[in-house]
Amino acid sequence: MWGTAKMEPSIVRNPHGPTDMSNWTPNQGGDGKLEIFSIPNLWSYFKKQFPFFRRHLRRLGQFPSPFQFNFKRDQRFFFMCDGEFYECFNVKSILFERVLQVLVVGKPGGRLVTDEELTNASHSNNTT
Repeated sequence: MWGTAKMEPSIVRNPHGPTDMSNWTPNQGGDGKLEIFSIPNLWSYFKKQFPFFRRHLRRLGQFPSPFQFNFKRDQRFFFMCDGEFYECFNVKSILFERVLQVLVVGKPGGRLVTDEELTNASHSNNTT
């Protein structure tokens, strides 16, 4: 979905490391990075589901796990982490940690699919 969107510089004031656009790589499942985007509101998130509304996204960064965001008190904000939408109010901090990765889809001939095929073939040979 996000491969069709025009990327804009991070909204972070002094970007560096994972918030610096020059360090970002194309979003891939299994790359171990979490994509964080700011979203103005729930309506904006809904509109982003349609290709004609994906002209811009405000990425905060592309982060390895774990990482933490600290916030000002009494603030309401919306964001997405790897495609999941969140609305928060009066949050002091959020710690993100990738605990588990589930392979759901893969590109034919891609490394994840090839690895899965080799694993399945190995199990088939051990059972015959």
